[in-house]
Amino acid sequence: MLIVGPGKAGNVTATGRMRRAHGSGSAFSLDGSADVSEPTRTAAAAPARALDGLLMVQEADPRERRRRAIARGRTALDLLDEMKLALMAGGNLGPALARLEQAAGTLRESSGEPELEAVIDAIELRVAVELAKHRRSGGR
Repeated sequence: MLIVGPGKAGNVTATGRMRRAHGSGSAFSLDGSADVSEPTRTAAAAPARALDGLLMVQEADPRERRRRAIARGRTALDLLDEMKLALMAGGNLGPALARLEQAAGTLRESSGEPELEAVIDAIELRVAVELAKHRRSGGR
């Protein structure tokens, strides 16, 4: 059978004579295999919807999204506190800044609740300000 790319179903063509299995002495055959009918044409598959639609179907329920958003916000706040303590102690900010930068990338996942989104936006703004301040000062 010849497969011609995605999209259209092509005609099925015979590949030749029946082959014998090596060593077994028997061959597989179908009764009336010479009477192969022409395959029916099928419509092309509908194009896939936007990725957002697929992800929306796969997402967890609203309570789970809320729980994850709260956990991400708390993690970012904890990292801001950790950075503040390291700064006050005169310690190395490098590891704290790296973790804060990583957490900043995960804050944008939607929770679906406008009030919670406003709180997450405020946390994200604070994280962005702190990261910008330390990048500008050279991470000191």
